[in-house]
Amino acid sequence: MLGILKPCKGGTPIPLTKPKLLVGRKNFCDITLAFPNVSSRHSELELKDGFWFVRDLKSTNGTYIDGKECEYDCAKPNSELRFARHRFTLEYEAKGEAPKVEPTHEEIVSEGLLNKAGFATEDVSKATSDGPAHRGQLFPVGGGSPIPLNADHLLVGRDRGCGIRLKSNTVSSRHCELEFMQGYWLVRDMDSHNGTFVNGKKIEQCWLLPNAVLQISNLRFKVLYRPTEGAPVPTEEGVFSFTRSLLERAGLKRRR
Repeated sequence: MLGILKPCKGGTPIPLTKPKLLVGRKNFCDITLAFPNVSSRHSELELKDGFWFVRDLKSTNGTYIDGKECEYDCAKPNSELRFARHRFTLEYEAKGEAPKVEPTHEEIVSEGLLNKAGFATEDVSKATSDGPAHRGQLFPVGGGSPIPLNADHLLVGRDRGCGIRLKSNTVSSRHCELEFMQGYWLVRDMDSHNGTFVNGKKIEQCWLLPNAVLQISNLRFKVLYRPTEGAPVPTEEGVFSFTRSLLERAGLKRRR
């Protein structure tokens, strides 16, 4: 036995019997968690160099290590693992220091973007000047991996087909959309259940100036990017006029 998963709320411990284990809702999984909020193939556990590593398999409700959502990371002895809402203590013996997992490209880029006050530094211009391939980032308020803005039009929501997928039950399937135009980012709410907010104000559509705080349901992000050089700062009237002109040319009226 290579360790155990001990349910935090009590119950029979689950033995870790081989160095690679599939965790999910279906019977074919090595560790079956028969709960509706657990994905069919939720995550994978792998023992490498004496330490257990956890990989999320694009689950609907996420995999967490010690309360932090993870895509792939090392879980030290006695870490708390959470699959959706189901918590376990990972008990095993390990020697030496846990290996360091290399950060993703987005995490490398994000270093130095915020000063101690939480505002963008001059490094933003250097890190986000690669054109449409990287139009900036959404930086989670409170910590977490930044989300790259890697296209000029991005749908944000819970569905797998969204360009930015937020795996939270409070986020609508198609929550809002982001569009880069006139040198700046614009956000439009898509009749979401829990609303879209910019700097604390609920919006239908609004310009996102650099360092604005975008709130999608209860998830908050600081918007970090470099506007197109020479582009004038847009006004609220500007966005409505721009939208009206497009709709008028198409023979449509803007939906209220």
